Amino acid sequence: MNIDDFIKRAKEKAEEYKYRASFFESSNPMNTACIKVAKDHEQLAEWLEKSKEYQQLEKQGKLIKIPLEAYCIVDFEVRKGFVLEETYHMSRKPLLVVRYDDNTLKSHSGYLGISVFLTESEAEAKLKELRGRENESSN
Repeated sequence: MNIDDFIKRAKEKAEEYKYRASFFESSNPMNTACIKVAKDHEQLAEWLEKSKEYQQLEKQGKLIKIPLEAYCIVDFEVRKGFVLEETYHMSRKPLLVVRYDDNTLKSHSGYLGISVFLTESEAEAKLKELRGRENESSN
């Protein structure tokens, strides 16, 4: 199956569940459930269409990936950097490659919010939490 087949299938399922909902009165929980499933399939089709659009732009060389500014915890300090790429290891956890102002690169394993943050205040709060745990374990 290609992406067009998946988009078509999601749209067909949305219509199918709208039709099923029509068998029940609007106050019936089955009506509500069918309408929700229909909306979910419509949303899926929309996301797939957007993904297809991005794939086409990338093939045409018109999609530019801009580095994401991030704040990272490195050696118990917060450093500002730019996320250059996200890959996955065999463990299926994301591996974020970050470039810092001094042009050093570092890989951060884990999810956004573990060691990489979108705001400095979030990173500082996490660092404070980590330092609190470190102090507790040394007592």
